[in-house]
Amino acid sequence: MTTTRNGTDMAITMTFELDHPQGEPDVFVTTITCDQCGLPIERDRDGNYHWLAPNVVEDGDQFPAYFLHKTCWRPFEAEHHQPGHRWKSEALKVFTTRLSLRARETNL
Repeated sequence: MTTTRNGTDMAITMTFELDHPQGEPDVFVTTITCDQCGLPIERDRDGNYHWLAPNVVEDGDQFPAYFLHKTCWRPFEAEHHQPGHRWKSEALKVFTTRLSLRARETNL
């Protein structure tokens, strides 16, 4: 499965913002881009992360994560469905929490 994310294959990027909206000086901010529409997911409550897993999984199996607006997931999943697989999803807040915990476990 290949998606295009603004010329890169990464949904999470660093974006340089001049005149930051909160009045802060110029900053680099983390941006999560929707894999369906290509627009930023501005708030964690506006999106989820999804992965396509086979009906039978084994220890150590890995799957790409896709980031989608809550309004974009149905067409994305329909377009990328594979027989013998199921889509799974969780809230972005869960993703960021798991990522943070994993970074602490591995001393990143």
